[in-house]
Amino acid sequence: MPEAIFACVRCQAVYPACEKWCVSCGGFDCCVPVYQRAADALWRGGPREATAAQLVGRRAASFTSSTYPTLKVGPHSVVAIWGAPGSGKSTMLCKFLDGCEAPLLLSMEEGLSDSLITRLKRLEIHSDAFKVAVADTIDEIADLVERHQPSALGIDSLSVTTLKIGDVMRLSNAVGVPVVFVLHSTKGGEAAGAAGVLHAVDVVVEVSALKWAVRKSRFTGLIGGEV
Repeated sequence: MPEAIFACVRCQAVYPACEKWCVSCGGFDCCVPVYQRAADALWRGGPREATAAQLVGRRAASFTSSTYPTLKVGPHSVVAIWGAPGSGKSTMLCKFLDGCEAPLLLSMEEGLSDSLITRLKRLEIHSDAFKVAVADTIDEIADLVERHQPSALGIDSLSVTTLKIGDVMRLSNAVGVPVVFVLHSTKGGEAAGAAGVLHAVDVVVEVSALKWAVRKSRFTGLIGGEV
């Protein structure tokens, strides 16, 4: 097994050993092991060269969840859903995935807990095609994706994992499905890690009081609606 380092799930500060207290953000019991791996090679696959004519001639594709038909994304795009606690971020993610043929939800924050069960019951999501899993490392995520072959992948939430936005981008490109993740807001009301994360993703959806609005999109204009 590769050597592990330890990282804070809140601020992603890295330590050589497991620390009870993160000196960077002040959190307690928030350090988890992270196994070093060749991240750039993990999701390697598909063509690596093409001519301009081949790229321009490639027909653009789109992906739509039946629950949000106006929210169009690319077949291997990355979508960030962010907002304040209790605004409806996780609800929108679950509903979006429920409108896909074979979704996989990585429940990183709640796990397979009673709160997740309550949400699924409230939203009347009870299909065998809707897969829910928990993963601790990027290798486990790779194994889950390979086994389930999802049509869309959801992560709830990116803020409590040690995944970098680059990992999510590579994952989306490799498996060829949309990756939709929840992002917490900071005390100042901004998306956590906004400087890098929101710049990199293809679509940014802000949720407030069970209403959603697209703040950035490479596929549609600025639309919105009810969660």
